[in-house]
Amino acid sequence: MDDIVKWRRWFHSHPELAFSEEETKGYITSLLTDWGIPWKGWAKTGVVATLGEGNPIIGIRTDMDALLVVEENDVPYKSLYPGRMHACGHDGHMAILLGLIRALKEEEDHLTHRIVFIFQPAEEIGKGAELMVREGIISHYGIQKVIGYHLFSSIPSRIIGARKGVIMAEGDKFSIKIEARGAHGATPWLSHDVIAMGTSLVQGIFSNLTRRISPISEQVVISIGKLHAGTAFNVIPKEMEIEGTIRSLSHRKRDEVISLLKKVVIDFADMWGARAEIEIDRVFPPVVNDKGLYEKLKEAVSSSDFTFQEVYPTTISEDFSFFSEEVPGLYFFIGIRNEKKGIIYPHHHPRFNIDEDMLLPSVLLLKEFVLSM
Repeated sequence: MDDIVKWRRWFHSHPELAFSEEETKGYITSLLTDWGIPWKGWAKTGVVATLGEGNPIIGIRTDMDALLVVEENDVPYKSLYPGRMHACGHDGHMAILLGLIRALKEEEDHLTHRIVFIFQPAEEIGKGAELMVREGIISHYGIQKVIGYHLFSSIPSRIIGARKGVIMAEGDKFSIKIEARGAHGATPWLSHDVIAMGTSLVQGIFSNLTRRISPISEQVVISIGKLHAGTAFNVIPKEMEIEGTIRSLSHRKRDEVISLLKKVVIDFADMWGARAEIEIDRVFPPVVNDKGLYEKLKEAVSSSDFTFQEVYPTTISEDFSFFSEEVPGLYFFIGIRNEKKGIIYPHHHPRFNIDEDMLLPSVLLLKEFVLSM
């Protein structure tokens, strides 16, 4: 199946951003049509195909979108679109799913259950899976179980990583707005100095709030990614905006940390004579692996070219969680790090690449896994 590498390289050289995956969709649907696979468009630029009949009805999901990254790889299949790159492995994910579809199509007469192949847009902005679920994909196809996978740069080639229970974190976005009296930069005593307050608040969050969280047992991460205030070098502004994220592997601890964060922000503002508002937006549910699917994966790996490895949960989030929140799910990692080939760079890096020798074994593993259901 040399075509798997060809497909992956086509996707890599034609990266498209979230909800703009028109060429990608056209490439996928042209192949599905040629193979006689029924398909339907979903979530603007997504595609859903089906094979077989009967229960259980298994959904298998891949993501489609690329990133705003300037590629630095010197390869024949380098991105044709400046400033855009498949720097997270979605090109490989799609190629694997296409390979699985073609492999199962050849055995369609022997399929004992229905398989739903989900090409999902907009994973990088965390919106594609949520939209598909909101549009009714689970009930429309009667999906009873769902499987997802990710080529993972920190795991060596030929290793499959997974775990029971929570494997990827719940993700929240918080937005803080501080309002206080401004002044000329030459007379700071006439202001409440929202910049001094805001930067002190950031330090307070990191030095006070995070000191109450055990990094071993409670597994909650708080990061701040945006500070914005002011329009001129000599004016102390009236407002400041702070945005960040909370990633948690415990829903109970998440609620506790959010309550503490809100209290710290409001108390801090009161102390400075300012006013503060904080909003929390849940971005991702946690990815939770079903025990039965996890055990079936281990069985499939035992007869494959891979070795199984129990992994620690990660504080990275994934919108596959919107599917696995609806029905029992399994999400696992496929190792693609290969130091001999120079494939050592992390996800979202300008020189990220994958070990293409892992594509066909991944198809064969998924085929064995799906047929064992």
